[in-house]
Amino acid sequence: MINFQQTFRLNEEAFMELYLKVKPLIANNTTRSQAISGKLKLLAVLHFLATGNFQHCIGGRFGFSQPTFSRIIREVIEAIISLTKEYIHFPMSQAEILDMQNKFFEKAGFPNVISLIDCTHVALIPPSDLEQIFRNRKMFHSINVQICCGASMEITDVVAKFPGSTHDAFIHQVCKR
Repeated sequence: MINFQQTFRLNEEAFMELYLKVKPLIANNTTRSQAISGKLKLLAVLHFLATGNFQHCIGGRFGFSQPTFSRIIREVIEAIISLTKEYIHFPMSQAEILDMQNKFFEKAGFPNVISLIDCTHVALIPPSDLEQIFRNRKMFHSINVQICCGASMEITDVVAKFPGSTHDAFIHQVCKR
């Protein structure tokens, strides 16, 4: 028996909530008998993201070829990205800022804090002509992703556009609100 949350990094309730949100975007537009269901597409992509395994391994495990899985990844990721404004929101109004400051003060005694910020390196295979700029200080290729979160550990902002050679301080300076 597989552990759903360990395999897909979401519990079954969160999976169903996500599936219902993306279903219209990943549903089959065909009546062919061999069509891949939206649930199977989402499960396969979540497993791929959770494990970082190769596309042909994940595709084989879920019963489709690597080229098919490559198309599925794009379709599902685009559907998930379309939800970001619904779930990722940086406090902008005076009321939101005051609320976030109060939460941080209650939780940790930090005055005037509205967000925590850090960067992390996400490994990738770089484009061959830009390989050098994606090599980070630990000598592997990555993209340097800046993430901000609120007092309840909700993500409030993500910046994922800088190559691994970019220093965290530069990203912070460029992305200041």
